Amino acid sequence: MTQQLYTFDGLDELYETAEDLPEAERFDVYAHRPADGDPDDDSGDWAHLGFRDSLWLEDSAVGDVSSKRDFYRVFQYGDIMEAIGSALEPYDDTVHPKGHVRFSDSGHKMSAYVDFDGVEAEPIDGDVIDLGLKVRSGHTGYHGLKYDTVGERQICSNGVMAPVSELQFEQTHSEPLNYGLAQHAVESIIDGTDVVEERLEQATEYEFLSDEEALLVLFDLGLDAYLDNPTDLAEDALETEKDPEQDVPTLYDTYNAATRLITHEADVSADERDYVLEQASTLLDQYGALPDTTDLGQSAVENRIDDHARDDSVELYWDGEEETLHDLLQQYGDR
Repeated sequence: MTQQLYTFDGLDELYETAEDLPEAERFDVYAHRPADGDPDDDSGDWAHLGFRDSLWLEDSAVGDVSSKRDFYRVFQYGDIMEAIGSALEPYDDTVHPKGHVRFSDSGHKMSAYVDFDGVEAEPIDGDVIDLGLKVRSGHTGYHGLKYDTVGERQICSNGVMAPVSELQFEQTHSEPLNYGLAQHAVESIIDGTDVVEERLEQATEYEFLSDEEALLVLFDLGLDAYLDNPTDLAEDALETEKDPEQDVPTLYDTYNAATRLITHEADVSADERDYVLEQASTLLDQYGALPDTTDLGQSAVENRIDDHARDDSVELYWDGEEETLHDLLQQYGDR
């Protein structure tokens, strides 16, 4: 790949980026049986595998797919971005798109972020979230096309992933590229700010029993694996997100602490960042609804107890952690 990051600012540049993105091409696939078992020897037997096609992006082989073109349809990255541009054209007077398109090292995965400058949600007075579109696709059978509502909090530039499942759209490679899907995704964001605000406002009303329970929920998502000194960092993030007058953190506080850690503290690649943000998004959406804090907390506590049971030498998150686990279990039983 000669270039892996493309940026744009405005609708015209979005279209220019769409034109500049490399196109995937199909080629035959051959199997090789080397003479004398030497894999470096090009001699030997070669056979055409007629049931598979290889996909190439510039000089990179990005995968192999079914040769039946009605079964596997190639989605050109440029066509996807062009579809988003077309969907945004009716809103050109009010929405200014800006963002980027990024490829994985081989080019087999594409992700893009289109910030809809001018479209905002404000679940709490002063906590403004710029809304936009996250796009993911790929050139293998494992990656279809997915549009997610995303946003960025103005106060700390934290990423927000798919707060409401109703604002997600996707398709597989078994059907032709659905240009209408981009239209639905764009319209859902522009017309759906109330839906986002309502979901996030609800999250401010769901409380955990304690800071420690919220920390265990964060670590149950696997965030501690990406952090140096995870407990200290998570405590600081949670304290920053909480209102000074709150005794216990809310679901919204805990989610924002998670994204703060991922975007500001975790040493992760771009692909890992996307993955961990998706894990964090489960704090705001599980099967189309907000998860219950009691269920999240109890599951995290039970999983942590299992960790201790499997390994007596497991490193404690804080002094007195085992007593905290016991106390939380007792509180669950008293409910």
